[in-house]
Amino acid sequence: MNDHCRKEPLRAISPIDGRYCEKTAPLEAYFSEYALIKERVTLEILYLLALSDLPELPISLSSMEKTALTSIYRQFTIDDARRVRQIERVGTEETRPTDHDVKAVEYYLREQLKKIALTRLIPWIHFGLTSEDIDNLAYNRLLKRAIEAVILPALCTVQQRLLSLAEEYKELPLLAHTHGRPASPTTLGKEFALYLYRLTNGVDHLASLQLSGKVAGATGNLSAHRFAYPEVDWLGFTTWFVTQLELQPTLISTQIEAGDNQARLFFSVVEINNILLDLVVDIWLYSAKGYLRVAGKSGAIGSSTMPHKVNPIDFENSEGNLAKANADLSFLATFLPRSRLQRDLSGSTARRTIGTALAHALLGYQRIAIGLSKVTAEKEMIRAELDHHFEVLSEPMQTVMRRSGETDAFERVKEHLPAGAIGKTEFAAILSTLQICDKSDPLFELQPADYIGFAVELAELAIEKGRASIDKQIKDRLQKS
Repeated sequence: MNDHCRKEPLRAISPIDGRYCEKTAPLEAYFSEYALIKERVTLEILYLLALSDLPELPISLSSMEKTALTSIYRQFTIDDARRVRQIERVGTEETRPTDHDVKAVEYYLREQLKKIALTRLIPWIHFGLTSEDIDNLAYNRLLKRAIEAVILPALCTVQQRLLSLAEEYKELPLLAHTHGRPASPTTLGKEFALYLYRLTNGVDHLASLQLSGKVAGATGNLSAHRFAYPEVDWLGFTTWFVTQLELQPTLISTQIEAGDNQARLFFSVVEINNILLDLVVDIWLYSAKGYLRVAGKSGAIGSSTMPHKVNPIDFENSEGNLAKANADLSFLATFLPRSRLQRDLSGSTARRTIGTALAHALLGYQRIAIGLSKVTAEKEMIRAELDHHFEVLSEPMQTVMRRSGETDAFERVKEHLPAGAIGKTEFAAILSTLQICDKSDPLFELQPADYIGFAVELAELAIEKGRASIDKQIKDRLQKS
């Protein structure tokens, strides 16, 4: 069993750590308590190392000492995280419980500095900082990595599946439906291409977003820093330090980094999820109409009482997870940027659920990708539906009449159309009655399957855009690896 599921999954409160623990395991490295504690330790050490390079401060370090410090976070284990947790909850022989998670990290580092004979650095741990200086950097760095390493690759897989379907079916005519009723035909591939196009725009936007970070002290003014060492360019130092962490520096803040960029990221994921919710509902409807076949897993049971059932469960599961993710992400995007005066603690517990929200999104992407791999077109059914609905050619009929100068073209066509579907014979009879054109005109030979406009060309444009996005993502990941 994956380490992520060491705890008995059947005892887990959340399905993220229970039923779906294997599928959400990639997010453990970014949103587990262990990941957060390790990132806090890392940032405290990186900050201490940065301070040591300031000539105004009396803490210069040798290369060997710097190596010893970096080994603290590079060799950080789950047992080390347990020690931090013990300091917070139980205390040690020397200290009472801190009841403060970041302060526990500081006390843990005191122990480590003693072990490597660097006790002279103890006063400089967390120098001038508030816990939120560490936490805002930790959460945003972990979130940034999770998006890059897990969420975007999962979305890229969905893009690839959509591209494949768009390419395969770009020339397959399909009866469109507006308001649930037959409408001018399109192609099946163009409809897949539409979602590829929309998803590509969303993915590219998400990939472009930057997260922010701040080091500004208790109320955002670097007061302790300036009071202790007024000769240091602390604004320049903190800007440089945050930039080195691959975050966008926030100079003007309170005790908290407001999280506006974080909110933009959450809303960007919500936008992507809305696109995919639209997709899964459409696939469900096309499946219900018999246009698409969604293959079931061999031997799978679709109903406890109806042996014949093969259900589109991948898309239904995805719909539920994406809707749940959107509810959670929308809450986080609207709640986290708000804080009473210079700081309150309400956001602290909410922030711990970021991983849960993205886990539901990840489950949604995984199930869509699986479902799309099972989709095939029922070509005979699609063609039969088109041939049964010649009334959709009333649009080109009245357009030809308008081209000839008819002022009441729409009204005349509508007057002669019976209610419901018509076939080829009825369509030809209406053409003759209206005397729109002679029988040599292309309109007399027009089939619903031929009336697709630029559907193929538009699909190709979306495919080209999607392929460029996919190629760029793969190239970027290879460069980072």
